[in-house]
Formats: sequence, structure tokens, C-alpha cells
Amino acid sequence: VSVELEARLFGRNDMVKFLEAELEKKEEELEERTKDLKREELISAQLKRELREEKER
Repeated sequence: VSVELEARLFGRNDMVKFLEAELEKKEEELEERTKDLKREELISAQLKRELREEKER
């Protein structure tokens, strides 16, 4: 294996590792956003329920 080819392969491995780490970060961010949205949906449903109950009184 030539030194040039070896260097290019090493560079690719670094890039792959970098991209995998970036993907993992994005997946974690997406999980957090999903949790936040679910929490907001629950709060919204609770507020709507309370508003409906208030109107019925």
C-alpha cells in the first residue's frame, strides 16, 4: 500500500468517525426535541381539558 493511499484511507476513516459522531449528536437532539414536543402536547391537552371544564361550570 502506497503512503499516499494509506493517508487517504486514514483521512476517510477520520471523516467517517466524525460523521458518525455528528449523526449521534443529531439523533440525541432529535430525541430531546421529541420529548419536548410530547411534553408540550400533554400540557396543551391538560389546558384544553381545564378550559372545557371551566366553560361547563
